[in-house]
Amino acid sequence: MEKDLSWVIDALPEMVWTARPDGSIEHLNQHWCTYTGLSRDAGRGQGWQAVVHPSDLPAVSDALRIALEEGEPYRIENRLRGADGSYHWFLATGSPIRDNVGKLTGWCVLQSNIDHPKRVEALLAGEKRALEMIATGESLYATLATLCLLMEELCPACSCCSTLLLDPETNRLWHAASPNVPSAYTAAIDGFALGPNASSCGTAAYYGRQVVASDIAVDPRWTEFRDVALENGLRACWSTPIFSQQGGVLGTFALFSAQPGLPTAADQEVIAQLTHLASVAIERERAQMSLMRALDELRGSSGRLAATIDAIPGFVWSAAPDGSVDFLNKQWCDYTGVSLEGGCGWDWQATIHPDDAAQVPAQWRSVLESGQSGEFEVRLRRFDGTFRWFLIRAVPLRDEAGDIVKWYGLNTDIEDRRQAEAVLAGEKRLLEMVAGGHALSEVLEALCLLVEDTASGCYCSVFLVEPDGMRLGHGAAPSLPPSFVDAIAGRPVCVDAGPSAMAACLNQQVISTDFQSETRWKASEWCPMALAHGLQACWSIPISSTAGRVLGSFAIYYDKPGSPLPIHQRLIAQFTQIAGIAVERAQSDTILKRSEARKSAILDSALDCIVTIDHDSRIVEFNPAAERTFGHRREEVVGERLADVIIPPPLREKHERGFARYLSTGEARVIGRRVEMTAMRADGREFPAELAITRIQSDGPPSFTGYLRDITERKKAEEELRRSEAFLVQGQHLSRTGSFSWRVATGEITWSDQLYRMFEFDKGIPVTLELIGTRVHPEDLPLMSNMIERALAAVAGFQYEHRLLMPDNSIKHLHMVAHGTRDKDGRLEYIGAVQDVTERRSSEEALSKARAELTHVARVTSLGTLTASIAHEVNQPLSGIVTNASTCLRMLAAEPPNVEGALETARRTIRDANRASDVITRLRALFSKKDAATELVDLNEAAREVIALSVHKLRRDRVILQPELADGLPQVLGDRVQLQQVILNLLMNASDAMNGIDDRARRLIIRTEREGRQCARLTVQDVGVGFEPQVAEKLFEAFYTTKGDGMGIGLSVSRSIIERHLGRIWAAPNEGPGATFAFSLPIAEESGGSEITNRV
Repeated sequence: MEKDLSWVIDALPEMVWTARPDGSIEHLNQHWCTYTGLSRDAGRGQGWQAVVHPSDLPAVSDALRIALEEGEPYRIENRLRGADGSYHWFLATGSPIRDNVGKLTGWCVLQSNIDHPKRVEALLAGEKRALEMIATGESLYATLATLCLLMEELCPACSCCSTLLLDPETNRLWHAASPNVPSAYTAAIDGFALGPNASSCGTAAYYGRQVVASDIAVDPRWTEFRDVALENGLRACWSTPIFSQQGGVLGTFALFSAQPGLPTAADQEVIAQLTHLASVAIERERAQMSLMRALDELRGSSGRLAATIDAIPGFVWSAAPDGSVDFLNKQWCDYTGVSLEGGCGWDWQATIHPDDAAQVPAQWRSVLESGQSGEFEVRLRRFDGTFRWFLIRAVPLRDEAGDIVKWYGLNTDIEDRRQAEAVLAGEKRLLEMVAGGHALSEVLEALCLLVEDTASGCYCSVFLVEPDGMRLGHGAAPSLPPSFVDAIAGRPVCVDAGPSAMAACLNQQVISTDFQSETRWKASEWCPMALAHGLQACWSIPISSTAGRVLGSFAIYYDKPGSPLPIHQRLIAQFTQIAGIAVERAQSDTILKRSEARKSAILDSALDCIVTIDHDSRIVEFNPAAERTFGHRREEVVGERLADVIIPPPLREKHERGFARYLSTGEARVIGRRVEMTAMRADGREFPAELAITRIQSDGPPSFTGYLRDITERKKAEEELRRSEAFLVQGQHLSRTGSFSWRVATGEITWSDQLYRMFEFDKGIPVTLELIGTRVHPEDLPLMSNMIERALAAVAGFQYEHRLLMPDNSIKHLHMVAHGTRDKDGRLEYIGAVQDVTERRSSEEALSKARAELTHVARVTSLGTLTASIAHEVNQPLSGIVTNASTCLRMLAAEPPNVEGALETARRTIRDANRASDVITRLRALFSKKDAATELVDLNEAAREVIALSVHKLRRDRVILQPELADGLPQVLGDRVQLQQVILNLLMNASDAMNGIDDRARRLIIRTEREGRQCARLTVQDVGVGFEPQVAEKLFEAFYTTKGDGMGIGLSVSRSIIERHLGRIWAAPNEGPGATFAFSLPIAEESGGSEITNRV
């Protein structure tokens, strides 16, 4: 069973493993082995611990121990080493498996790759730390060094990282922070000039774009610094310019690798984020420096101070000791759209977000009351009505007496940080929903709402590729009109069906910035449909599995034209990754549920008993077939010792000894073999059983599965077979039957003893075809040659009869049947039997002769019944002949002779003579004794001839004959005389059945018709005395009769005739008086002509 289910677990797109109740690993799926690079054997036992990150191993061990003690589900995050040596984060979700009575039977653990969310989490945590350092005034070097270390942590290929600052006056780059870059390299390049080929950093700052040198050893831009770079172990460098808010280059952010290579998409995402933070730190540092210079010059030049403060790239303000604002720099006024006069005093609070309006004044008062530097976060309205988060930091200025004479403040934009924190919290919540088993639709809807909250003014949708891969199905679209969603769901996955379908088809991002000017998807009229719903732009990206398979598409819609900004691209990438995790997890759960259902179905539908035991020989699985066979209910025996349940008491000690010996020595006398044993049912009855035991391959204590079958019936059959073999030997002798084999390729022929006796050859003489030919009757030698040719042509089998001419000139008839088989090498061999049918042939000839005599007797018997009718048929033409002859004589004797009248009278005489001759001919054909002859017979014509012979008798018996002969009735193949005999017999029986009927007309119907497409039928129906339904079959038995003077052979002979013609005959009582007799015969084109000829 485990092998049956392993393919299902191996097919899951996640890492899955199962364990026994004690936690010992039972199975590791192929995905786990592929990722770790370990075989299943290497991963079992404690081997799996080798791939757990050393720092995480204690926590993993504690979580497993607690779960085993409590028997409850558990979740833990830890890092696992991949086959390439790198570590990635996984979320392990363990669930207990219980039987229907709640007993723990094992564990199933799903390990989902959460490396991307963890990277994002680490990135956001690092960003937050860097922003806090910026906000609290940490040195620029410390902040940039922190960013370098964070980059090295998040990028596995990055061996070290550095930031260089640009001196705008000299156009040179100077060292800022590079905590792990070799100092010799740093010193060698410090202060170098920008240029088109000035290494990666100098070129990136020169052109204002990223420069990637995948291999410093061959990159032409590294000519000046190649040697020093290679000497210090640097082989690749990816440098990105750091831009100010105004777009000017502030410096460069560079990653170095010890191996040639290119940055991944994930690396680029981190580089973009950290480069932005470096820009914030550098600009904040310069703003602080500008502020400090402004404060230093406060007393010297207030005019120059104001100009300097306005130039600071941040919101600078000052307030009186009571907190009323008396100055706001130009940056603040430009951002809010509020003039200096409109924001001074306490009017600046009008720019606070309504949700923050209550708490911000209280926070500001708290800072004022403390008299110490303080900070708080608030959302401020921009001139266009949107809000962004700012960190407000206030510092008091004191006079020589220590009294506060002024407050100075700086507002730092932390929207990116707050958004990153919101995204991180949302991602965590979504991952918890995925891990918690929430419905996929709930997870996708929450994901869409999170994106819509994070990137305001957008609408999100998720469409999933249907299982057949041909169409899109609805996933989630909580804020889009239902009619719009319905218009997309069901569309084909192709490039012409809209952005979502196109992204899924091409497996790449699709951006449409303005539906009004969009030229794609015209065939499906997608853009008019979207515009009708108020949508004007869409950015769609495929959702992919970890293996790269497209699962669906994620899309963001806007009601205005627009292109995605870097922040939007980051959001799309992050949330698409989560959507992929959610969809894959849902699909994995579905597959797992199917595998569990399949396991249950296998156990429930198995015809054999399946019993699983643990290392203590206690039952852990007992399938329905076992319940039926042993008479125990599953819940009664699970947990009980196997020997106490199914093994008879006298054999239990032997079983326990064998089980203990295997556990201690590994000696397997039963495992892996089929053995027969004696088992015991619940009522104590013993029965023979066949048992096959396999050990379940796993680490830890062993467990075993037994497949057991009740062989009571087989044992009976084997005993009967042994008796049958003995009977066969004796039976061959008594039945004069021998057997043989013939290997065609070698000509080797093997005979049984009985066959030697038939041919009267000495036993042991080598048998050849030539030897056999010496006994075959000369007239049958061509038949033997034909049989040999057919056998050499490799027919499936053959049979034929031939004669033997024995040395004493006696004749034997043999019947041979052979069937062709092939041995393991494909060589043809015939196995056959030969029976001496000489006595049977003699009996058949005698029987055939007796049957012919009996048939003739039946016809002659009918002759007596028709004597009067025949006499009438003959007398009529004879009377005409006499009358016509007398008339002819008178005409010739007249004077003059009436020659013309005489001639006409002579013609009538000839006609009547022919008529009499025809009657005699028909009688002779019907009642003469001659061999049967097969010909095409018209049943209508045959019936008319019989009616002509019997019509006088029928009239005399007052029978009203009603022929209903079908036009166009197909002919049948048979003996005309025998078939007319059957018709005559049925007519006479029907007439006799109405002899005593005086209360109704004696009506007799003879009818012909087609029966289906293959047969013709003749029916004779009377209104006579009829018969009881239960005697219908007896009517056709020999010597059974309902007539007082009948012989009981007429209907028996009729059935014999019809059956020899491959037809059938039957009788049935009428619903009213009388009975109906009928027979049907195959029509000539449908019948087996040769077979009928042989049988007739």
